[in-house]
Amino acid sequence: MKTKSQVALEYLMVVGLAFVIIMPMVYMFYSYTVSTQEEVGMAKIHKIGVDIVNAAEGVYYLGEPSRSTLNVNMPAGIYEVEVLGGTGYEKQLLVFKFGDAGFNQPIVIPSKIPLNIDDLKPEDISAGRKVIVIEAATDGVRLKGQS
Repeated sequence: MKTKSQVALEYLMVVGLAFVIIMPMVYMFYSYTVSTQEEVGMAKIHKIGVDIVNAAEGVYYLGEPSRSTLNVNMPAGIYEVEVLGGTGYEKQLLVFKFGDAGFNQPIVIPSKIPLNIDDLKPEDISAGRKVIVIEAATDGVRLKGQS
């Protein structure tokens, strides 16, 4: 009877030691994976923003009724898009707000032309494949989603 209890106790000690060694490694792997996903998402959003601003500048300088469409794959985590800055010919900033309650990061792309995003709906910036329509207008460039 004594040898059975000794084997069981040794087994529990080995399993406990393995658990103590494995748990910090799992935590480190998880935190590294989450931070990498956030960095990749931010890089994708920045590239999308630069593509939008470049296309908008091209359409703006061509004038009305110029129009361009961009097929983009929006990453998860964008919860708002806004334009900051002056009106008319003053420099503006296209700002994507990325993150959640624990991690909020604005991604800012400068624009030399007036942008209007009033026609962008929340589903136009949600995760997945989206089509962004960029069209020249008298007051600048309008961005809108295409369903």
